[in-house]
Amino acid sequence: MVVSFGQSESNRRLGWLLRTSRGSLGLREFAAALGGGIAPSTLSRWERGSAGIGHFAVRGYAKALDRPELVTIADNMARYYGNRLGPGPALARPPLDPTSVSTRLDRLIDRATGGDLFSGRDWDALTDLLSRGLVVVSPRSTWARLAERLLAEMAIADGAHWLWRAEALHRLLAHPVGGEIAVATAAAAAADRATQSLIGTISVLDATSSGPAASVVMRQLTNPTSHRSFSGALLSCHRKVRLGHFTRGQLVHIGGVLAELRDQPLAAAIAACLPAQLRKRFGLLTKTDRDGARDHRTLIESVTASVGGTVHPADQDVLNDLLAEALGADVFDERMHALFLLHAGPYRVPIARELGRVMAGRHREPESAIVAEALRKLGGRRERALVEQLVLAARTRADVREAAAFALGHIGGESDENFRRAALAITRRWRPGSTTTSTIDRLVYAAGRTEKRNFLHRVLATADLPRVARVSARWWLEIPAHIRLSVTV
Repeated sequence: MVVSFGQSESNRRLGWLLRTSRGSLGLREFAAALGGGIAPSTLSRWERGSAGIGHFAVRGYAKALDRPELVTIADNMARYYGNRLGPGPALARPPLDPTSVSTRLDRLIDRATGGDLFSGRDWDALTDLLSRGLVVVSPRSTWARLAERLLAEMAIADGAHWLWRAEALHRLLAHPVGGEIAVATAAAAAADRATQSLIGTISVLDATSSGPAASVVMRQLTNPTSHRSFSGALLSCHRKVRLGHFTRGQLVHIGGVLAELRDQPLAAAIAACLPAQLRKRFGLLTKTDRDGARDHRTLIESVTASVGGTVHPADQDVLNDLLAEALGADVFDERMHALFLLHAGPYRVPIARELGRVMAGRHREPESAIVAEALRKLGGRRERALVEQLVLAARTRADVREAAAFALGHIGGESDENFRRAALAITRRWRPGSTTTSTIDRLVYAAGRTEKRNFLHRVLATADLPRVARVSARWWLEIPAHIRLSVTV
């Protein structure tokens, strides 16, 4: 399927976010709550996506509804769907008094590079000030220290806490001075096998059109640190090819890589963004003409029908698009951005219940992997129990088990000690291989994300577990306290 991008699509999706956040409050009532003399007709244009939506509008909704996370959700969605790459916030902030910037910036940098707690909104304020270009940051090593901390926090953050930091790192990577240093910091992290979230560390380089960032991606395609850094580089290519970040020679090399991956949905999606002559040269199929393309129409129709009776008519079209993308898009980032919007809206619970119903007992169905991925963001306690069953059941497909294990690091609720003991015990019965190793590592990730330190110590002390899992356990155990706590405030 083809996802739409551009300013009008960004406005359409942000408008949906505002309208569904307002809920049952009438336009007149809500306009009065916002204050500032905003007319109900202005709110209506924002929510229909027929007028540009700025930071002022989103901040007003966030304050009136007591939902500060709307600001970072809107920033991320505007940047992604609006194809924005600049160092400033995707939704521009108002001008500042230049005389106050230096003092505020110094204080924030001191806290970020020290051992202080640093919240998502602190990162928002810091990178907004840096993007103004009003102050010289010295020494240059400060940029690297900021990037290192951001990457570390992104590796363990979730939800809005992750979104604040993702937007901040996008700004840092695109900065005319600090961007080159931030790219080098990400490259160094990607070259270290002990780094967690290798996929995200590389894929985030689609935030900048710089030559050094393109070179890092090409290196990981040619000589990857691991299969995950290769996956991150490939994911980054989708947006970077689409937005013209690569040279002709680099595109030719990418075409050769895709020719070896022609059966993978992401490879076909990237191929669709390449010039036609390169597709012809390498015999590449696109996501629209490739046999066996991802097709979950029955699943999408089932989930759409399950929430149909509760959907406001004004929400239906965008909701249909988001469900189709969350469950059917070939590109992970397209699925994740759709899931973030669905999570922020009012339909998360009924969607999760239907996904859980569809997945129950279907351990051998390939479709269960994409359902587990969606529940990673949308599911609650009830769905966690179903996902745990997929991990433990002997008949579960290897790819489904890996997706389920990964989901446990983010899905609602909490796994108990009995599950963790059982999961660790049955790893001995799994057939050795890269997918099994990755699944065990995903279980370590879930334990690290949820602060299950006893389990991490047990993994570290179990010599016959894959080395990568023990290295990951050690990494999680050694995270400084101020980093761990910062992603919760």
